[in-house]
Amino acid sequence: MLTAELIRRGGSKLEATRLFLERGLDIPIPHSTWHYHGQPLDSIVTEFNKLRKPVIVRGSDRYDWHGRIGVLPTIRDVETFEGLEDAIKQTERFMFDADFKKFADDEGLGHTEEVHQLIQEQSSSNIVGSLLRHPNDPDRIVINYINRVERSSDSDYRAPVSMADYNGGRIISRSSMDRFVDDNKILEVVKMFEKIEASGLLESGWSYHMEFGLKPTLFYQIKPFKQIEEKDFFIYQCEFDAPHLHLYDVIGKTPREGIVLQFKFTNKMAFDRSTHRNPLVDISKPYGLLLQDRGCGDEASITIPMGEMQAFFIKSGSIQLFHGTYRFMKRANVSCFNFWAENFKEKNNTQFSMPERLLDYEGNARLIADGKSGVLIPLEL
Repeated sequence: MLTAELIRRGGSKLEATRLFLERGLDIPIPHSTWHYHGQPLDSIVTEFNKLRKPVIVRGSDRYDWHGRIGVLPTIRDVETFEGLEDAIKQTERFMFDADFKKFADDEGLGHTEEVHQLIQEQSSSNIVGSLLRHPNDPDRIVINYINRVERSSDSDYRAPVSMADYNGGRIISRSSMDRFVDDNKILEVVKMFEKIEASGLLESGWSYHMEFGLKPTLFYQIKPFKQIEEKDFFIYQCEFDAPHLHLYDVIGKTPREGIVLQFKFTNKMAFDRSTHRNPLVDISKPYGLLLQDRGCGDEASITIPMGEMQAFFIKSGSIQLFHGTYRFMKRANVSCFNFWAENFKEKNNTQFSMPERLLDYEGNARLIADGKSGVLIPLEL
């Protein structure tokens, strides 16, 4: 099993891959070797020379099991041993970065200056993805994938995130990029994920988040998301006369009576500009954050603080699993990816637009969520 002792030794990214390989788990993993902090680099020359070039070098540290996703450096296109030495130095320098140290303090998991490296043959596929078993609806697996090149910040065209939903043993919905990825490729990834879950090498009772490549199908990394907690009440059995937001594609539960949180309603631009020096809200107290437009994806900076975040909502239309969003999902007890207003009765207001009274709302709101849907009732209108 992937124990706490192993993770302390080399970080979960490295140790999970090493464990799966050493136990002979029948999943497609790129040919790999690894380098531990302080280990003489010459000791892995033979293993490095066996790898097809280029290789990719991934940072791994002892606190990355429940955090750090998309944070530690990944260096692509390493062709030579000298390039490997430089990539390792880059990952080591990052551990002293001031923004990373602030992020680590905010994350609350701990900070170490020791970083290890997982070194792998680099996949030729430009299609990469993430999937997640829904912790409150465990028959459901949510899958996102993108064209990495078209999604890069250097491209003029920002390719959309493509979605697939797997439930009850079959794919129940798809969106976008279908001409590149057929159902059989999605099912290959799901079977790989289920094989890892059934291996007994990971702690049971958790929903896991896995990153993968497509065409060819490859395992990249896996981390725990939330403990499995199936819903025990249904929001649609309740009636709400007060003006409220209906929440869809929810992850996380509250008690039936809900919880009251200080909420900040804002937009992606203000969110992106927030920093540890200038947070949008008092992050030292429990709060909820709602973005009124499509938000963050893989682009959210580690300089954006989270603090005592309890709820995180973005109007993306479906669950988003890439790095920026995932870090906030992981921190928050309740996440939501689609919402619309009801009972506001404002002129020209539709369910797809935000009422004017909510555009800059900052105040208490009651949140009730059943693990799939929910409501948010502003209390200070």
